[in-house]
Amino acid sequence: MKDKHWALLFIASAVFIAFWNDGFIALDEYWTGMVRFLPAQTSEILKLVVADDVKAPHQLMPLWSLGQLALLLGIKNPYYQYRFILIVLGLISSVVISWALFYFRKNSHKKVSLKYYFLLLIFYFGNLFIISRTMAESLSIPWMFAAMICAVLYDERPLRKYLLWGVLWISIAFLMRPQVGICGLVFVLLPIIYRKWKDFFAVAFLGIMSVSLAGLPDLFLRGRWHDSLIKSLEYNVEQSANYNIQPWWFYFMVLFAIFLGPFWIARYPKGFIKTWLREYRMIFISVLIFILFHNLFAHKYERFLISWIPIGIFVLTPLFVQLWSQRSGRRMRLSWGLTLNCLLWAIASFDPPQKNLIQTSLFLDKHTEFKRVLSIDGSIEWMTDIFITHPYPPIARFTEDEFSRLPLTCSDAVILRTNQENLIKNLLAKSDRKIILQVSANWIEIIARNLNPKANSRRSDILILGCN
Repeated sequence: MKDKHWALLFIASAVFIAFWNDGFIALDEYWTGMVRFLPAQTSEILKLVVADDVKAPHQLMPLWSLGQLALLLGIKNPYYQYRFILIVLGLISSVVISWALFYFRKNSHKKVSLKYYFLLLIFYFGNLFIISRTMAESLSIPWMFAAMICAVLYDERPLRKYLLWGVLWISIAFLMRPQVGICGLVFVLLPIIYRKWKDFFAVAFLGIMSVSLAGLPDLFLRGRWHDSLIKSLEYNVEQSANYNIQPWWFYFMVLFAIFLGPFWIARYPKGFIKTWLREYRMIFISVLIFILFHNLFAHKYERFLISWIPIGIFVLTPLFVQLWSQRSGRRMRLSWGLTLNCLLWAIASFDPPQKNLIQTSLFLDKHTEFKRVLSIDGSIEWMTDIFITHPYPPIARFTEDEFSRLPLTCSDAVILRTNQENLIKNLLAKSDRKIILQVSANWIEIIARNLNPKANSRRSDILILGCN
């Protein structure tokens, strides 16, 4: 197969996974994202952000625009508008990443085949899933990837065009997730290293112009230039110590884990690692800048590193090619590494996270006979209710004792989790009750629940009980 065929396979795979997998990762992805641009019929561009929001308007405008496009094409159901957005995001991300790889092959002095780059982009666990999600980290991925390609090319052959393209791509990534903008410092560092002062001033000018223009949506919608960025910094300084505090080495540990660190620890030919580190040093410096910046704040989440997954694949591909070329002597390493990766790939690609919430909402959307949704002892705290197209009352919450005295009708949907065995047993003992829906949790959520049942009880399967 030619490189263009591998690229088409990658693009087709990304679109297919976007079509298949309707899950989302972070709760913020729903509460400060999806509820703002869906349903498209009621979403307004001037209400994408609120007064005290740390979310930037330009982070939501592309998603709002795709939702409006879906509506224009006749897609009226918000769930299918959401699916349309995922497919378009998967298409855009895979096309931009493919373009960046072809740009690298064309301009690099290394005449490399892109086969292994595309193979790893397709089969490295989680990659196909994360490049099509609606969260800010995912939206920044293709532009970050293109920017890092330009940084590597300029370090290889310092031509101004690579620098300017790199600043353009990192500026777009900044619009999607402002925190990644800190990596733009590498494009300031590069001309200093090579003492190309005209390039330095060109980068400085383009960077200042990009930052200035990026603040205009805030100025127009909220009355202050870069209002959301300022509020985000203020919020992180004031509130970061209140949740998910992690040590300074946390991100290094996460990177080691998500890239299956032990797999790459091997004996390589003499000088290979030194050359590899030299060729990709700008990416390593960018990662270090990114981590140092995030270490200024106490709270740390794994998802903050999502933007680096395709870039990490790009950097690790030469190592994989080297190991694969020696596969006759690396059978054990390749066997366990590929087996583990493929298992994780299957789960991440085909088993949607939050599917219990999504499927519950879709079920209730189809069954308009339910007039009340009952949650017992926190069995369900919230649902993806933007997918419910008919009016329905808020979730009614009761303790087990209160519920035992509550008269039930066939218009009541009782939602429980499988770890509430006694409640399920008592309800099923009543002749008029049965399980009408059971939705399992994602496999990763199941593993987390089994490892720590107390902290992850909400990750149990969801049951809806109704009348016979």
